Amino acid sequence: MLSLVKFSEPAVHSEDKKDKEIEENDSSDVKTTPTPGALPNAELTKAARGLLIKLLEVNPQYRLKSLRQLQQTAFFMGFNFDDIKIKKISPKTMLQQYGEQNAFPEIAEDVPFTNFNQNLHITD
Repeated sequence: MLSLVKFSEPAVHSEDKKDKEIEENDSSDVKTTPTPGALPNAELTKAARGLLIKLLEVNPQYRLKSLRQLQQTAFFMGFNFDDIKIKKISPKTMLQQYGEQNAFPEIAEDVPFTNFNQNLHITD
């Protein structure tokens, strides 16, 4: 003979206070673990996001492999790679031109590294 078993109510209710608090909070306050292969929600242009996705492609068969493929991405459209090849433009100049103002302060070339080779004392 079969008998029906009646289970008690679940311990967690959808009308719980904590659930309502989580729903009311801004999504930026909620800490989530990023999923593999996904980019974080950052302020990226579509071109930048597309480039990163192509560079970080897990499957090497579909990943960007050559300078030509890189040049053909939307991120680098209109960029003059010939000037880079003949070293007319340096990476530092590019960063200064497109980066934030004063993001890279000038540093003297011959700054001494004091205490660079100091002895290490390991303690237990």
